[in-house]
Amino acid sequence: MTAHRCHRDDRCARWETDPATGHRAGASIEAEHGLCATCTRHLHQALDALPRDYLDLQMCLSASITGDAETVRGTPEPPLPLRVDVLAVQADITHEVLCWAEPVADTLGITLDTQAARDSRPGVVVQRCTRLLRSSVPVLLSLRAVEQLGWVHGCAVVTCRDGLDGALALIELHHRARAVTGLTRYIHRMTAPCPRCEAAALRRPDGSDTITCDHCGRVYTWDEYRDLCEVYVRWHERLAAA
Repeated sequence: MTAHRCHRDDRCARWETDPATGHRAGASIEAEHGLCATCTRHLHQALDALPRDYLDLQMCLSASITGDAETVRGTPEPPLPLRVDVLAVQADITHEVLCWAEPVADTLGITLDTQAARDSRPGVVVQRCTRLLRSSVPVLLSLRAVEQLGWVHGCAVVTCRDGLDGALALIELHHRARAVTGLTRYIHRMTAPCPRCEAAALRRPDGSDTITCDHCGRVYTWDEYRDLCEVYVRWHERLAAA
């Protein structure tokens, strides 16, 4: 019988190695569709943190606009450019929490004045929506095929997503916000398998010269990783030719 796995797949907090492929897969769960207990807890933590994340982003944006107020210069200089990356994460947080608060409220029979919410300050919207989502996580995860309006390259598009997709997006937005504000470092997931255990579990923090395997714990320098990958490729070529 096919095992049901956490919807976060290879990014699951309790990932397992799929015996059929040797690659990372979500933890086994009883439900056909859902998150494991650890990833569900991470969703709760993300919803708790998103209002604060939004404020941290706003402070980061304000600092980029004002610059160094104590510095006195003889000639005027052009203002610092807006942090487009900060604005993008703020907009995505506001859009995502509102997109999922609406169907959750409808399912619960709660009146959510979406027009008033859209006219409110974004920080207030994020706080209200995450409060509702926090108290209704099972409802969010049970939503299926929700039609939502979004924007791609300036054009309006209608997408159809499940609440599980929304849960993953909300967790990812929390990580993005922390990365943009400098509270955490972005993690690069390497596509090649670990030369030692062959698991697809290699990661490299942004700016780091070392690569770590989350499966076997081996740490490689970039040169070691490159050399071992070359050996790994030649070995597989010989096996294929045999």
